[in-house]
Amino acid sequence: MKKRVLESYPFLDIDQLMKYKKNHRVAVSVEFGSQAIRVRLNLESLQGCVDGEEVFLDKSDWGYGGFRYWFLCPACEKRYRILYMKDGLICRKCGKLTYASQQRTKTDCYYFYQKAIKLARTIDPEYEEQRDFFQWPYRSPERPKNMREVTYWTLKKKFLDYVAEGDAVWLDYVKWRLRR
Repeated sequence: MKKRVLESYPFLDIDQLMKYKKNHRVAVSVEFGSQAIRVRLNLESLQGCVDGEEVFLDKSDWGYGGFRYWFLCPACEKRYRILYMKDGLICRKCGKLTYASQQRTKTDCYYFYQKAIKLARTIDPEYEEQRDFFQWPYRSPERPKNMREVTYWTLKKKFLDYVAEGDAVWLDYVKWRLRR
């Protein structure tokens, strides 16, 4: 069973909501695409309402003369900074949500290609990947004037290794498909 990717779900971050705090209350409408969610929190009674669903809060000493507020997950009642909206409010663990990076495998050529792009942007922040299929995906980034040659060649070798590994995985897949 493939787990759900949490980046695809709307979420509420208590630290972001605290920016709208006025007199121990937070009242704000949060928009996720075309969906608007009304949030009202009472920081004195440590409870609130999110689109008609009751939510409870907890607070801890900040250490510098203040408090840090937390959501309490309705399912497990543990403290969390972020709650996700998956069939109601729920924490990441109770909703069995994972980050997209946790679902990537080294048997996917795009895993290596994405690592190559990230490394190319380390070399040249304005690096753009090519979209032409026959040259796709990657041309080697040019050496910036302010980068030492040894550093550049080390990073370029790693870049080319990622591209070669991605190509090898892709070719293995093509061979496998042709045998079927």
